[in-house]
Amino acid sequence: DRNVAGEFSFIVSIPAIVGAFLLELKDLDKVKGVVGAAPLVAGCIAAFVSGYLALAFLMKLIKKGRLYWFAVYLIPLGVLGILFL
Repeated sequence: DRNVAGEFSFIVSIPAIVGAFLLELKDLDKVKGVVGAAPLVAGCIAAFVSGYLALAFLMKLIKKGRLYWFAVYLIPLGVLGILFL
């Protein structure tokens, strides 16, 4: 089922996201000296909201089965990534 597969793929990504967050916590002291608390919180909120909206949009695409344009977008992006890395 497309819906279950989409939800499962996002659930599987949670440990990687939490791990990356924990690794970045070690640099928090350096960031606090350069960036104030308010911009840091605003950035976290903006990242959360934009990520949530992007995932909601992608889940709608998965449910409708219209991933063709998403794949067309990713192929050139992947080739450019390989060329420039």
